[in-house]
Amino acid sequence: MVPPKKKVLEGCGPVAAAMIMGYWQTEHGYKIMHPNDNFNGTKHPWKTIEDFRDKADTKAWGDQEQSATRKMKMEEALAHFAKKANEASPGKPKLKVDMMWSIRRWEERKNKIKSELKQGSPLILLLKKMPPCLKGKWVNATKVFGDHYIVVNGFDDHKKVFYVMPGWREADKSTTSGPEAHQSQNLSHCQCSYAEIKESDPSLIWIKR
Repeated sequence: MVPPKKKVLEGCGPVAAAMIMGYWQTEHGYKIMHPNDNFNGTKHPWKTIEDFRDKADTKAWGDQEQSATRKMKMEEALAHFAKKANEASPGKPKLKVDMMWSIRRWEERKNKIKSELKQGSPLILLLKKMPPCLKGKWVNATKVFGDHYIVVNGFDDHKKVFYVMPGWREADKSTTSGPEAHQSQNLSHCQCSYAEIKESDPSLIWIKR
């Protein structure tokens, strides 16, 4: 029998999900977050993350603190929240969840990321390998080697970089949009080159209208 853990981290999957759901609630008015959070982009959405952990069957095994979420469960849980949001947000375009597996060609995945971002849909990336851009300052490389969820919310074709939110530190709502939010390279935002994300072999999961 696995002994009970004194501490289990929320998990990168539920945190990434809460970030994109927070976007749809604060920027587009969908009632997708747990109502007890009263989420407006400035407070940690504890109840939403706890609810998502339950719906996505997020677990930590053995004596580790890190939690894991299978990507099919991630998609199912996001679909559950999108359905609830549609029911609670009459008159708005319906939200739906989509996914692109890592087995697709990289150019196809890269173009899909850019296309969805242009349409106003941030994406969750499930990275099979930890890219250099996230090691050290943003992610403890001694504990997290791969299978890590992040959110991508922008890109720059000239610099060939994606703007990402690794989920390691919170920031105010006013600092989480646009490329300028990533220039200071703080713990909430960072830049990853196209090449680095390609090597991480990501699967894509996102909410869209």
